[in-house]
Amino acid sequence: NSNENNQSITLAEYYFRNNNYPFAAAILKKIIEVDFSNSKANELLAYVESNQGNHELAHQLLMLFLYTSDAADEGL
Repeated sequence: NSNENNQSITLAEYYFRNNNYPFAAAILKKIIEVDFSNSKANELLAYVESNQGNHELAHQLLMLFLYTSDAADEGL
């Protein structure tokens, strides 16, 4: 559900800020498996992948973030 996803994203953000990219990525990928259009999860996963040197994948994820329905409401 949405509340669980928000809690998971908060945890992923914590791991991201502490440079624990594999844990952050694992959490975000689980969210995306259930909710493919979750813009926050896609955006954060893009930053995780970029920081791990996976720039092409990061670009693809950011493009997905831009085209998800709620991304326009988020603002960049």
